[in-house]
Amino acid sequence: MAGPSGFVQRIKGKIQVDTTQVGKGGVNEFVYGVVDASSTPGSTLPNNGVSIVKNSSANQLLVLASPEPGIEKTIVVTTLSSGLTIKTNSTGVVFFDGVNSFWKVSTTAGIVGAMVLVGLSTAQWANLGIWPSTVGTAGMSATS
Repeated sequence: MAGPSGFVQRIKGKIQVDTTQVGKGGVNEFVYGVVDASSTPGSTLPNNGVSIVKNSSANQLLVLASPEPGIEKTIVVTTLSSGLTIKTNSTGVVFFDGVNSFWKVSTTAGIVGAMVLVGLSTAQWANLGIWPSTVGTAGMSATS
């Protein structure tokens, strides 16, 4: 309700502040639920936010959605049994080096591995970092 000019309306109790939009185009980064590749092989990971993935069975494949320029993506691998491969969504989309479309994750039991990406274009991801080094870029490949 508008009051006379110069007066401020006071509200008692709790108020809710509007959502703060960050990132390109107001995209918020957030953590998605854990994706278990052994239960849902071939699942598609979103192209933004943080995806936590695990695999407790034979080597499985997960698909990463197309990048959006300027948007960051973090993939965290927690539990790994026999292996996990994360591929870009199609043969036309590649990781940072312009050649590889597959990340074959290799990590020791009990060690969490992660990769941070940012979309350079709708056809290329830039690799901002992989840790620990045992997960490394040695797992990058042009084929599955």
